[in-house]
Amino acid sequence: MTIVYMFPGQNSRYPEMIDRLRQWSGCDRILQDASDVLGRDLPSHYRAGNPQMFSHNRDIQLGVFLAAYIHSERLATEGIRPDASLGLSLGEYNHLVDIGALSFASTLRLLDARGLAYENGPRGLMMSVFPCGREQVRRALGETADISIELSAKHFVIGGETASVQAAAAWLEEEEFVEARVIDAALPMHSRLFRPAANAFREALEKTEWAPARKAYLPNVDGEFLIAARPEDFVDRLYRHVFNTVQWARSVAAIVNRYPDAMVVEVGPGRILYNAVSREYKHVRCFCTDDPESVRKLQEAHHAA
Repeated sequence: MTIVYMFPGQNSRYPEMIDRLRQWSGCDRILQDASDVLGRDLPSHYRAGNPQMFSHNRDIQLGVFLAAYIHSERLATEGIRPDASLGLSLGEYNHLVDIGALSFASTLRLLDARGLAYENGPRGLMMSVFPCGREQVRRALGETADISIELSAKHFVIGGETASVQAAAAWLEEEEFVEARVIDAALPMHSRLFRPAANAFREALEKTEWAPARKAYLPNVDGEFLIAARPEDFVDRLYRHVFNTVQWARSVAAIVNRYPDAMVVEVGPGRILYNAVSREYKHVRCFCTDDPESVRKLQEAHHAA
């Protein structure tokens, strides 16, 4: 039996996501380790009562990364470890830690720099559109909007210049009867408009110490496995990741094709990926760590295997 972890992106955040994990004794140690790396009081910052928890994008990125990392470490203490993994957008950094390409400390420093680059990047809009096909979305897009994320065959996120994204979403609602909602009202991530943020982030990528991956790398921008990735491969993919389409649907298909018997687990806050994959691949056994009942079923399936 193959276990595959899916790590979510920053849109999965919610204020209690780390507080819910504090009942596990290892949570405070991980938060303190992260605080020592970054020189910040993260245990206090990531309290649900802190109204400034998500005021800055780097706090969103660090918080979601830490929540997913804590979930994965807690499963590891029970003997549950993945044979493969993948991550959506921000979740790619949890994936890189899992495959051994990045250390925990290096990832924290990278995400701190990435979040700062995002905060200072161009302003725009991201909107989710569902249900619709790729060609329908492409017909709706203007010159300053792109497909930011391909979540599934019928679910897309579009991003770019605000008016252009709004016009595309309005056309899809009117002509194709899709449901559109705002994903991020400020940052046009994974669109051409956001390339200056990638340029600002690149130096941090190039200065990072990369290690040989122990498992196959599945970058967002390719949606296919990259074997024996070199440091320059990681830098190139993560640089382009900032302003190119996230090929999530293609990535999941690559996993399902390679591991047809996989138990797929969303590891982190929320259940966005769990919902998308279980809807698209009804034969795949899916679990999510943010649901205690789903965790119980995962534990039972793992022990029975």
